[in-house]
Amino acid sequence: MVNFNLSDEQQAVFDTVNKFADSEIRTNAREWEDAHIIPNSLREKVQQLGFVPLPSTDADDDRELLMDIIILEELAYGDGGTTV
Repeated sequence: MVNFNLSDEQQAVFDTVNKFADSEIRTNAREWEDAHIIPNSLREKVQQLGFVPLPSTDADDDRELLMDIIILEELAYGDGGTTV
């Protein structure tokens, strides 16, 4: 049987990125969209927090792929334009 539950580590990343998206992205998304920008400061924060999905060195590493999907999905929760 397939287990669709997140591991503790995946749940922690989900929670962290979700809170970041809520506090840093959703609160500013309208302003950024109206100005047609994604601030460099947001990109820097995303990088500093390690939320930038990186290619895995192991082609069979499904766990890393799932972690990248969790990160991208939660950043998109803040505003879909930030994941482009």
